[in-house]
Amino acid sequence: MITIKYLENHGHVFCQLVEQIPSNEKIKIKGRKATILGIDKVNEQLYHINIAFEKKPKQDEKVVIK
Repeated sequence: MITIKYLENHGHVFCQLVEQIPSNEKIKIKGRKATILGIDKVNEQLYHINIAFEKKPKQDEKVVIK
């Protein structure tokens, strides 16, 4: 088993115990879409995966003028 720590801007996001390293560039963490930027091998059982979450589009705020 391999431990994977997902990091965004060097901040810890999520830790997971898996049997193989994810290879696809698009993943989903905590219901949010993310892109893998890089994979760093720390030791035989620990990998750091750098990710970037996709930005949510801002909804236009409706202003009511009376």
